[in-house]
Amino acid sequence: MIRFPPQDPVPTPGPDPDSDFDKELLAAMTAFADTTATPVIDAAGIRRTVRRRTALTGAAAVAAVAAIATGAALLLPGSPSGGDRPAGTAPAPAVHSAPPSPSASPSSLSATKGTPSPVAPPAPGATTVTVPPVAGLTRDAATRLLDAAGLHYEVHELTDWKLPAGSVINSAPLPGHTTATDTPVQLFISKGRPGS
Repeated sequence: MIRFPPQDPVPTPGPDPDSDFDKELLAAMTAFADTTATPVIDAAGIRRTVRRRTALTGAAAVAAVAAIATGAALLLPGSPSGGDRPAGTAPAPAVHSAPPSPSASPSSLSATKGTPSPVAPPAPGATTVTVPPVAGLTRDAATRLLDAAGLHYEVHELTDWKLPAGSVINSAPLPGHTTATDTPVQLFISKGRPGS
């Protein structure tokens, strides 16, 4: 049988070699605790931030509900968007002649609201047509729809990550706006994803 040395060696009397280390460690910890600044908590600032975030979240929720309600109202039968049309049919283009407006002054025209269209407004007395909705259609379907409305068009191909190649991204002027029949509608067609 093999004898192992005892687990706990017998302490020898004399000075403790680790006592200096213990004293230095205690002194360092005390110095650190004495020089470290107490954290400052700005409770009023935290409350302001929470209130601001709550208000922004509420405003975003109200805007989302309003957008959903508007979209649902446009899809209802009898709405101006034509929710009661058979599926797959486009609305008939509205063709009308704009009467000259002698009361329209440059100042009243500049006071209109909304984003200005990149297409110049039709001249007084010009025959105008409402631009039909073409977004999402194929290039051929969109050009046939514009031809049927009596509109000229220019095609611009753009890279688009969402729509497959050959689909219409949008038009300028936007659908529902009127334009002169001699002013070309800008058709933006997807080239698809890069490298596809």
